[in-house]
Amino acid sequence: PNAFTPNGDGVNDLFSIYGNLDGVEYMEIKIFNLLGEKVYESSDHQFTWDGSYKGELQTAQIFTWQMKLTWLNGHRDELRKGTLTLFK
Repeated sequence: PNAFTPNGDGVNDLFSIYGNLDGVEYMEIKIFNLLGEKVYESSDHQFTWDGSYKGELQTAQIFTWQMKLTWLNGHRDELRKGTLTLFK
């Protein structure tokens, strides 16, 4: 999914990745706002982002993300990139 609504209603409030992560040895994700400022970073496979930065919920906007993965078999993926929309 590339959109979420962190409005506290218990539905689609967090951004995370889905799928079989058993084959991932290392993962790093960074999320940037429209100004290019890094608003979130994690190397936890089970990360969740609630749409906040420095304790403040971000405004509705499109964010960019970058992810690096290393698989258990040693294969390193190229840097993956995408967008994420925060709706209110």
